[in-house]
Amino acid sequence: MTITSTTKTSEKRNELIRLEVLAETMEEKLYAASLVHEHFHMLRQVPRSFYGSDVVIVLREILQRQDNNTPVTRDQAFQVGRKIETEFQFFSHVDNLNNNKKEKDAKIKILQDNNKDLYQFHHNLPVQVYKMKKKYPSLWDKAKFLEAHLDLKAQRQRGALTMMMTTVHKNCFVAKEAVDCWMDHKLVRSRGEAVYVMNKLIERVNFCRTFKKTKSTDKHEFQDDCQIYQLVPSDQRNPEPKKRSSRKPRKTDSSSSSSSSSTSTPTRPKKRNSVISSTDESSRTASTSSTGSPKLIKDKAYFKDRVSNVRNGVSAYHAQRKAMVPSTA
Repeated sequence: MTITSTTKTSEKRNELIRLEVLAETMEEKLYAASLVHEHFHMLRQVPRSFYGSDVVIVLREILQRQDNNTPVTRDQAFQVGRKIETEFQFFSHVDNLNNNKKEKDAKIKILQDNNKDLYQFHHNLPVQVYKMKKKYPSLWDKAKFLEAHLDLKAQRQRGALTMMMTTVHKNCFVAKEAVDCWMDHKLVRSRGEAVYVMNKLIERVNFCRTFKKTKSTDKHEFQDDCQIYQLVPSDQRNPEPKKRSSRKPRKTDSSSSSSSSSTSTPTRPKKRNSVISSTDESSRTASTSSTGSPKLIKDKAYFKDRVSNVRNGVSAYHAQRKAMVPSTA
């Protein structure tokens, strides 16, 4: 059971990776062929939109190149396009995006192979977002990136007393444009995630502020609307916390080191082995002084035995020689 489950999960993962690669190449081909641009739909301009038939044509060309120019039908490319739409929510029908939240019973339109239904890129792919998040990991890095790519303008605000008194605020932007910037540069997957990141930037980095008057107790939340925000100067933002090092620094007792260096140089302690050897030598010298060294004692005994043996041999030789010599009497 475990082997079959692991094989199924690996096959599903490989299929998702294949679909993700197809979706990324499809987006590149659509932009390269100038098939993605603003279309007029329901009395309004829809940016980054395209028709369903364009998706099928581009996917068919990609699949044929991957399969070594083997013929691929429009129906096969159409089914692959629907898989990409449902798995990643990479694009969606314009009417689905315009439906109000109250309309729960509204029908969701899926990809159709025609020149009537208009579609728009909705979510970014996980691979694209992962690459950008790796470049800009912290909130402070994202804040610098957003500040560099936002279209900042000066905003005039009318005074409360008269209509003539106005104040000019520099470095302003619209909330909706900031969300578009997040999506265009593929730093987030969806517009909801972009709103979440902007709220984190306001809370932790103090990145921007709004002109909307709120009570001190009320907490203002960033939303995907036409609200105007102003960048907080960099010197007034919260500083980035320092990264903690993995290694702990060694503890040094500064007081003891300073006192020892000021009074006198420390003496090197004697080793235990040297102490033991000195005691052994002293005991040996004491024993040899009273009885003599053991080596000399052995040499004297050997010398005495040798001398006695020589003497005995000489006396025996002389006795034998005397016995052999005849008497002269």
